[in-house]
Amino acid sequence: MNFAHEFRTIRSDLTLDLRDTFAYESKLYGEIPPVLGTIRFKIIAEVTPNGTVALPKPLELIIMRNISGYFIFYNRYHSTNKSQKWQSRGLLAPGNYILLVESDFYKPVEQQIRLPNPTQPYVIDLEPNALYPFSRRSTVMRGIWRAYNGKGKENVTVDLPNDGKTFITDNTGEWIFGFSRELTSRNVSLRITPPENAPVQVITVPLIRGQSTVVLQTSLEGRVQTADGTGIPNIEIVVLTLADTVTTDDEGNWHFYFEQTPPNTVSVIAIKPDGSEQVQNNVPVQPNMIGTVPPFIF
Repeated sequence: MNFAHEFRTIRSDLTLDLRDTFAYESKLYGEIPPVLGTIRFKIIAEVTPNGTVALPKPLELIIMRNISGYFIFYNRYHSTNKSQKWQSRGLLAPGNYILLVESDFYKPVEQQIRLPNPTQPYVIDLEPNALYPFSRRSTVMRGIWRAYNGKGKENVTVDLPNDGKTFITDNTGEWIFGFSRELTSRNVSLRITPPENAPVQVITVPLIRGQSTVVLQTSLEGRVQTADGTGIPNIEIVVLTLADTVTTDDEGNWHFYFEQTPPNTVSVIAIKPDGSEQVQNNVPVQPNMIGTVPPFIF
């Protein structure tokens, strides 16, 4: 008796090889460490002879991960129609596109791809973001770059010129670098470049193997209160020679962050809504430290 066997092969339209750069360089979890968390893939633009043209709405790809760890695309997309779970075929013509890779624990990455491309995997390096689950013994450097009022500053470039590491902040202002286990403790140069035409700051930071180093932004903090210690809200705080001002919170506390290198001492003024004010002169400012100003008492 003869048996006829039919074999069918489903050819993918795109193969992606995602690599956790920190785990790979640190030799964690074997030769090919797994990618952590949920990964989202979106086509956001088409690359044409006349330039890159953004799609009216990003197309989110449905991706499968095979047993070898590759991410495979079979021309299925999350549907824009609420009555359908997915759509396929005909959404995108063959051509070059910009793929956006977003995830829980890695920085967003944009990669130019060609669709379809069933043969050659695209290698995409994923670098940790501020939520990456570093182990307690990892060597890490982190910080938050803030506007004068404490809000996270977006599009600040933080880099280590001698180590080839760069981080561009989102609206949280958070940045982070992870280092391999072979690192030796040493001082590193940290460069901070704001998005505006502001001076670039270069800071020397001691990096200690197996520890997390937090780099502080130069700042002042204080309090405005009554004689009995009750905090006074809505008091304007002015740091002389600077245009920006902050206001005390409901508890009478205030914080001021220096986005540029400040002088060694400053004068700080507290102004009530009725115009009455107090001033404290010669307030010391220490680079990359939080300075505490004695309370203003009204």
